[in-house]
Amino acid sequence: MKNIPTWIVKALKKEVVTCHYCKEVFSDNAIMAVGIRKGQGVKAKEFLFVELFCSKCKKVTLFELTEMYLEEFACEILGIDENLDTEELFEMLESELENHAQEEKDKPKSSKKRIAPIKKSKITLKELKDSAEFLNSINSHDDFLVELGMTPEEIDKYKPEKRKKKDNE
Repeated sequence: MKNIPTWIVKALKKEVVTCHYCKEVFSDNAIMAVGIRKGQGVKAKEFLFVELFCSKCKKVTLFELTEMYLEEFACEILGIDENLDTEELFEMLESELENHAQEEKDKPKSSKKRIAPIKKSKITLKELKDSAEFLNSINSHDDFLVELGMTPEEIDKYKPEKRKKKDNE
């Protein structure tokens, strides 16, 4: 996985994470995914988890950074002091959200709506005219199939009268 935040790599090295199956020690290049999920041991708490692939036994291990709840993870991303008590943290996060919402509201709205560019056809007008003339010049479906490259014998195989006779034999 590319662009892994350094604090995740530090946490993995600090914990010395090993494979649940073969006890191989993981390095930072074993990281496949990073995400947030409900913890297995603590109800109603979300944890940051790291999905690791063991190159030795070819199995996947999930490692929960149990010391970091979702709120602490948000603090880490926003660069807020995580040692604040829950009330202060909530107020700080709420003010960050309000500031961001106000900034978005204050941005001038573009008067021009983006219109997707119209892709022009690669077929020329002459090619269209030639195709129409060709189709108009064909007298029957059989002639059309011959122009597509089928032989008269192949065309006869698919005719309903021929099929009935073949099926009755």
